[in-house]
Amino acid sequence: MLLLAPMLLAVVGCVPPDSGSPGKGHHPDQPSVHQQFELDAATFPADYAQISEPTRPVDDPPAITVYGYWPYWGDPLPTVPWDQLTHVAIFDVTLDADGGLTDIAHWTDHAAEAVALAEPYGVHVDLTVTSFDDAVMDSVLASRDKRRAAVTALKALVDDYGADGVNVDFEGLPVGSKAAFVVFIQELAAEVGEVYIAMPAVDWAGAYDYDQLALASDGLFIMGYDYHYSGGDPGPVSPLDSSGTWGNYGLAWTVDDYQRWGATADKLVLGLPLYGVDWPTTSNAVPGTKTGRGSTSLYADAALAAGSLGRHWDADSSTPYAFPSSDHQLWYDDDASLDAKIGLAVDQGLQGVGFWALTYDNHDPALWAMVDGWSHPN
Repeated sequence: MLLLAPMLLAVVGCVPPDSGSPGKGHHPDQPSVHQQFELDAATFPADYAQISEPTRPVDDPPAITVYGYWPYWGDPLPTVPWDQLTHVAIFDVTLDADGGLTDIAHWTDHAAEAVALAEPYGVHVDLTVTSFDDAVMDSVLASRDKRRAAVTALKALVDDYGADGVNVDFEGLPVGSKAAFVVFIQELAAEVGEVYIAMPAVDWAGAYDYDQLALASDGLFIMGYDYHYSGGDPGPVSPLDSSGTWGNYGLAWTVDDYQRWGATADKLVLGLPLYGVDWPTTSNAVPGTKTGRGSTSLYADAALAAGSLGRHWDADSSTPYAFPSSDHQLWYDDDASLDAKIGLAVDQGLQGVGFWALTYDNHDPALWAMVDGWSHPN
């Protein structure tokens, strides 16, 4: 199983009504959410999961959207549970300042296989385009010609492989590009079959126009993770609720915020983490204090570690945790905590749920059986 570096939350969404911070946001000393994994991916060895054996026939798809990112450093595509998904976004190609694309091999090396594996199950395959650079986003979004170049290049890559659409992962969007980003999404949606947008849990700068982006796209994938991030103090990566212990921000608050600012439930996909973070700390006191940067523990590794260390449960956030030592805290999600968080999405009537990232669970049967229970309710 690949072990990857910590994910960091991008600055997205609407400015919250209060100034309390849960320890997340776009921090100047760290890359954006998905970028950190990409930067550090090559430093970790592979121990591949087995080829996925489907539990559902091809004519029995999920009743809700189940959207997963597949990273190019992940376990091979045949290990993905195709029968449990509706969408797979291949991560990633990168936007440059002229509207061109780099890292195209991350798509061209895998797209044909992904489309072939997806086709029997009717799973949509999307190309993920990323930008984590303010200057690049400003340059491209402000220029009609550069936007056109980007749309043309993305359409060609999608069409060349018979894929379905594009996932746009622009993190740390400059507030001055707010309106232009909507225009870009509208232009892209006019040319490709579908468009999903990676969005964050809190938009500290007010840079993302929730209602207009929802109208222009097929869905907003809320990155519902890194409420506590590797560079901050330890705590739940993806808390279900607000609490006196962890602050005002949790998944329930985030979903309410999106709808308060005009994004309808049928356009929201609640993204959940298949990873945790292990922080060096002053002690095992909860809440704790970091003594250094945390490191990522993937879903399968965290659950295995907690099984031997002793699993604890934080009722305030509906999150498990463990103590690797007297001066470390591991906060993560497992099938029980994700069950509650998927329940939130279903109860709220959202379009569905999603995961960063596929294969991080080492194809855990308990996880996918739980997902199946929500996505195949009858």
